[in-house]
Amino acid sequence: MKIGIFGGSFDPFHKGHLAVIRAFLSLYIPEKLYIVPVYQQPLKEKQPSAPFQKRAEMIRAAFQDPRMIISDYENKKKGLSYTVETLKHFCDEGKLYLIMGSDSALTLDKWKETETIFSLSTPVVYPRRGSSLRNVKARWGNQVEIMPMRPVAAASSQIRERIRAGKNCRRFLPGEVWEIIQREGLYGWPKKSN
Repeated sequence: MKIGIFGGSFDPFHKGHLAVIRAFLSLYIPEKLYIVPVYQQPLKEKQPSAPFQKRAEMIRAAFQDPRMIISDYENKKKGLSYTVETLKHFCDEGKLYLIMGSDSALTLDKWKETETIFSLSTPVVYPRRGSSLRNVKARWGNQVEIMPMRPVAAASSQIRERIRAGKNCRRFLPGEVWEIIQREGLYGWPKKSN
C-alpha cells in the first residue's frame, strides 16, 4: 500500500501546498496521504503562529479527498516534531513516501537519524523556487525521487508578513483559507465582527 506523508507547519496552508498535494495524488496514486501539521520544528526558530486546530481547519477547508487524512499525531505527542519519529509511527501502514520541498531536501543531513528516514521512506522532492533540484540529485542521487511540477513560489512566512501588513493575500491562498484568516483574525488580520 502506498502512503504519502506530507509534514509542515502549514501556517497558513497556501496554494503551493495545494499544488503539491494534487500533484502527489495524481502522480503516485496513493491509498492514503497523511497531512501532518508540526507541533514544534527543531530546525526553525519561529514556531507555528496559528494553533493546530486552526491550521487543520484551513487544510480541511481548502481541499478534500477521501485519501487525505489530517493527522494529529505530532500535536498529541507535543514537543519537537522529528520526521523520523513520525515515520516510525506510520511505517506499519505500507510503503511510505515522504513529501518535501527541495529546500528541505538540501538540509536532510541535519535531520535526526537521516539514514533511518531513508530506510523507512522514499523522499519525494518537489521544486521550491530558490533551491536547485540539480543540487538535491547531486547530494542524494537515487535515494530521492523528484516530483515533476512547477516550482512552488509561495512561502508561508512571506504570506504571514503580508497579512500583518494588512495586505490582501487571496492570490496566494485558497479562498476558504483566506476567509478563515479574516474571520478568525489570524496572523494579525483584524478579526471580523459579527
